Amino acid sequence: MIEEKRMGKLKAARKAAFAAIAVLLLLLATTLLPTGSDNKAKTGGDMLMLKLSELNTLPQAVNEKISPVLMEKVKEAVYRKETGGKGDDRIDFIVKSKKGIKEEISKAGPKILNAVDSIDGMSKYFAVEAEAEKVAQLASGQEVIRVLPRTMFHVMLEQSVPMVKADAFWKGGNTGVGVKVAVIDTGMDASHPMLKGRVVAEKDFVDGDAIAQDDNGHGTHVAGIIAGSKAGGGLMDGVAPGAELINAKAMDENGAGPIDRVFDAINWALDPDSNPATNDGARIISMSLGTTDPLDAEYENDLKAAVSKGAIIVVAAGNCGPGCTGAICPGCGGFKGVTAPGSSPSVITVGAIDKSKNVAYFSGGGVYPEIGVKPDFVAPGVSIKSSVPGGYSLKDGTSMAAPHVSGAIALMLNRTPTLKQDDVKRILEKTSEDLGEPGKDASYGFGLIDLAKAAIYREGVEFKVEMAPKLISQEVQKIAVTVYDDVKINSVKATITKPNGEKSAFDIPSTGSGDYAYDYTDTAILGKYALEVTLNYGGSSNASKDSGSTDESGGSGSSGGSGGAEASIDLFHLASFKVISPLGEIGMIDEINVSSEQRLSSNLTGNITFTAVKAEETRSLSLQLADDAGKIAYETTQPIVEQGLAILVVETQKLEARLNLMVDVKPGN
Repeated sequence: MIEEKRMGKLKAARKAAFAAIAVLLLLLATTLLPTGSDNKAKTGGDMLMLKLSELNTLPQAVNEKISPVLMEKVKEAVYRKETGGKGDDRIDFIVKSKKGIKEEISKAGPKILNAVDSIDGMSKYFAVEAEAEKVAQLASGQEVIRVLPRTMFHVMLEQSVPMVKADAFWKGGNTGVGVKVAVIDTGMDASHPMLKGRVVAEKDFVDGDAIAQDDNGHGTHVAGIIAGSKAGGGLMDGVAPGAELINAKAMDENGAGPIDRVFDAINWALDPDSNPATNDGARIISMSLGTTDPLDAEYENDLKAAVSKGAIIVVAAGNCGPGCTGAICPGCGGFKGVTAPGSSPSVITVGAIDKSKNVAYFSGGGVYPEIGVKPDFVAPGVSIKSSVPGGYSLKDGTSMAAPHVSGAIALMLNRTPTLKQDDVKRILEKTSEDLGEPGKDASYGFGLIDLAKAAIYREGVEFKVEMAPKLISQEVQKIAVTVYDDVKINSVKATITKPNGEKSAFDIPSTGSGDYAYDYTDTAILGKYALEVTLNYGGSSNASKDSGSTDESGGSGSSGGSGGAEASIDLFHLASFKVISPLGEIGMIDEINVSSEQRLSSNLTGNITFTAVKAEETRSLSLQLADDAGKIAYETTQPIVEQGLAILVVETQKLEARLNLMVDVKPGN
């Protein structure tokens, strides 16, 4: 009974506390609204006491600016303050606003911890520390775009390089020379034998030191996988031993760093010397880090902006896979799936496998309604030996898998510098070793990257033209084109050249499922027809023709960026013949001769079907064609009918074999 009374008092106290919180938050929101709001501000003794439930009735213009994740943190902090609980009521958060309002933010009371330009250059992120109530106040400012949580990212922890078959590029002289890879991590030990001479730019976003030294070990390990080299005395080569490294230290000695630091590092890595005229920016940004918090749309826009500037972003899938438990993966807190920013559709996400090509128990993956399946690919991530300050170490994690892919892309860019992120992703998709379920799945993505196949892959639009090698007079011939690559198709056109030299051009319309089909019926003239199919994709500059022939399995494309194929087809009459068999003993047939009205093609093979009046039997045979008369001769001693006159109908069946013509076309320069 005493316990019940005590619990009742606690509930009453808590209810009163929540009411006090509501007063404080809603009052801040309503008294600091922008000019023109319908809400009238009240100050001092005029303040109204409101319930916590009314916190959800904040003016829409204010409420929409506050991240839901941050609002939960605000509620927790204010509740602690009002109930006398342990913990600071001051929190760190991010204010995204238009540029030039730093003084206004300072006047509102927060302590500014960091100021970072957005990657698109249109706004600014201010990392601030303030009482939780200040969130609503700042969100009410007209110049404020969004108020966000200051999310913390965390790093995620001789046989792996051969597994991705990097030597296929090395043999061609492509080791990543001239390709810059930014590693946003805990820094690097640039003096390590594996990394000597590899670091071309560095910046410490944690302490502001001149040298972005690694005081954790994670960043040096990642860097060694990407571009480690024996040239400086290292024990092994990384995937791209000729690549150059940009060292962006955004994570501290504990492997943690706030989101504003990470995005500040991304922005800097795109142009380290702040001079757009120089070519010192990273082509690849490698991030072996993540958070279980969702990524706000504002940061997603920044990732898109980085990609639009030419960056290829590779991110670890995170170590919160389906096999994780609290004891094994304490940093996941019950979360299972892909951590951010690996969960972004704007990045290439990498999961981990072991030496037996089994997905690692910790490798994050999932199917997400808005972005589809993640990860995109897998790479070695179990017991990976690489550089650490002062020596070498074995580490596990998708953090080790992602740099394998970053190094692989450096090799690809070394050979073809014009590749963009979509190009790279498409090539890796086409050439990866499919593991697990067929196609892309939530464990392996498209599969294990295979640089041996990527090295011989002919980049461009790949498509297949299907057509019968023979056309039958007055019958419809279907011309089908299947587009394999995930690119924008502007048009598919075809030109048929008739035996008399006349040309017939037409568009092949889409069926809506990646196929383009057209029924061609203009086949009155006998002879050879030439078919040319042209695929136009991408921008308007990608318009040109290409051709091959029926006896080739592929052809090379022109520099215009379109592709096509030419095939020869013979048109002939295929008739049915009625033959009365000679009268023989008990209907025995000595010979059947069939002559066609038109000369048959000499390479036609098929079946003849015999149909008798009194009985039916089917005989199959290869047609034997005379060179001079176009006759078909078939001899048999088997009875067609037991007795009587047999009237036979002999039909040659159409050849249904189809020609599959694969064409690769290189994009224009």
